Amino acid sequence: MILFQKISAQENIEAKINHEEINNFIKIENVAINNSELHKELEYLFIGIRKNKQGNISSNKQSGKFSIPPKSTKKLSETTINIDPSDELKCYLYLKDENSKALISKDSLMFNVKKKL
Repeated sequence: MILFQKISAQENIEAKINHEEINNFIKIENVAINNSELHKELEYLFIGIRKNKQGNISSNKQSGKFSIPPKSTKKLSETTINIDPSDELKCYLYLKDENSKALISKDSLMFNVKKKL
């Protein structure tokens, strides 16, 4: 089961997690999309959390500052994660204004997440 959640405080800046499943691997590409007429100075934070059937947790964290021209898309980072069919994977991407640190947009992606009762 794959779940997506997207929130965008400024509709003209969008965080997006693209993914491709290849055998037991998931290739994840994080991008920012600037639909505005303005040049933007932003920061990003990507967090990937994998939990296996034994309950062991591993995480991947990537962050950085970047500039994005008007009407453009920018690749922020890319990672490949090995995942078994029984593993849970939660990925989060946050875009923040570089100066104010205000959250601009976020996206999430979840694989095999079991609902807790």
